[in-house]
Amino acid sequence: MTYSTRKRIYPLILIAVTFILFGRAISYPFVWDDERSHLTANENFMQGRLKAIWDNPGGMYIPVAYTGWYLVKLISSGKGEAPLKPSWFHLANLLIHCINVILLFFLLDHLLGNVDAALTGALCFTMHPLQVESVVWISEFRGLLATFFSLASLNLFIRELQRTETIRRFRNSNNYLFATLLFIPALLSKPSVIVLPVMIPVISAFFYPEKLKISLKGIWPWFILMLPILIITPGHLSPDWKAVSVSFLLNPLIACYSLTFYCLKILFPFQLSPCYGITPSELIHSFLPYFYTLIFSGGLVGLLRIYKKQPFIAAGIAVFLIGLLPSSGIIAFEYQRFSVTADRYAYFGMTGAAITVASLWLTGKNKSYIRYILILMGVVFLLLNVKQVPVWKSEFSIWSHAYNLNPNQWAASYNMGVSYDKLQQYNKAIQYYSNAIRFNPSDKNVLVNRANAYGKLKQFNESLKDYHEALRIDDKDGSIYYNRALTYYTMGNFKKSLEDLHAASARHFPVDPDILQLISRKIKVNEERINHP
Repeated sequence: MTYSTRKRIYPLILIAVTFILFGRAISYPFVWDDERSHLTANENFMQGRLKAIWDNPGGMYIPVAYTGWYLVKLISSGKGEAPLKPSWFHLANLLIHCINVILLFFLLDHLLGNVDAALTGALCFTMHPLQVESVVWISEFRGLLATFFSLASLNLFIRELQRTETIRRFRNSNNYLFATLLFIPALLSKPSVIVLPVMIPVISAFFYPEKLKISLKGIWPWFILMLPILIITPGHLSPDWKAVSVSFLLNPLIACYSLTFYCLKILFPFQLSPCYGITPSELIHSFLPYFYTLIFSGGLVGLLRIYKKQPFIAAGIAVFLIGLLPSSGIIAFEYQRFSVTADRYAYFGMTGAAITVASLWLTGKNKSYIRYILILMGVVFLLLNVKQVPVWKSEFSIWSHAYNLNPNQWAASYNMGVSYDKLQQYNKAIQYYSNAIRFNPSDKNVLVNRANAYGKLKQFNESLKDYHEALRIDDKDGSIYYNRALTYYTMGNFKKSLEDLHAASARHFPVDPDILQLISRKIKVNEERINHP
């Protein structure tokens, strides 16, 4: 089979493998933040108010991702308020992942000039078990889309770098122009791809050292494009973000732990979880970050040695580590409230792992045992991928899996409680909420959820205790007053109920005036019965 024929057939093979591995996820429902944050619970999204999404830089600013989601909504449900169809959103994830795999295949072919090596690297990218969370979880469309724009940009940049000899011609080329423009929607899909302008000179230094100056001069305007993201994102994070931050001087230790953790998961992707449950404060009081820092430091020394003998392999490792930097913990981020690591953070960095695997395949031309090892690892990855995909078939399966791997974590316990709540198994929900409170007694949300569960079991005294404690933690939250008002109403204590409804309204929680009037009438009727028996 000729080179050109293989170059046409291999992308079809990659698409087929990807659909075989992930196709069953199309039937999975919305889970986790799909409902609670990004889609069904997001009023601006559901009402099609895209301008409001683009105008509001609160939290993670990802307007391009929301625009993509809205297009999926229009295709699947039209402009009306019909229920969202998760199958279409899963299909969108799968299609974007397929495109990313193909873009990576062509990038590897450009870099290495070997279509078989490119196929091997792209297969690693699509089938590695670490990729499952990003592909199967609808909310990670943002990461897939950001990677799509980044890989498209990277392909154009490298293609032009290969054929251009002067910086003037490079900057005046259409490829460079489009590569620069594509970086903008990449940043607005998920800011973690902000490291792309660092990746490109590293790739240039390893693969095209004679053109490194052209690469550096071409990439500097991209740092200007990064500035708005650097300004917007840190300033609009949740107030809870501050709670995850340890001393700035200790963040490098957390980063070394995270980077080493991901490197180990690349080689040994066992016991993967949507939440590993280790927070910065817990981590920094253990020996792990110090031990992992020693391992990471030794790994860097080994990387320098590899660079001299196998520069392409070293390039892949370097790109992998750079891709992980934004979510490594070098700068604190909100999800660290639950876990310092998550599988989805490795998706973009897996570009580097693919470069390493493709380069190893080339090395195996003279050392055949390397290719046998890669094939064996590929089979193991394939089997683990098949096992990992069903973890995401429901919210209950996600959190029962996480809880079974690590029962001593807040997030898994809390979300197990939510799952049992939805199943109306309130006794079990209370059990898991209580476990979560044991790990984090100051979390008002768990207390309110447990109070609601007690109320549904008509254990009103226990319910009121949790509401009282939640209000002790945060007496400015009107929703807690509102929930407690409903409990008082069910108990027949209309005066207390009315007081709490007024307190909720005073804290800007929307209270239906008809409810206030209804309870006021009931109080009046009761008083008349007492005064005129």
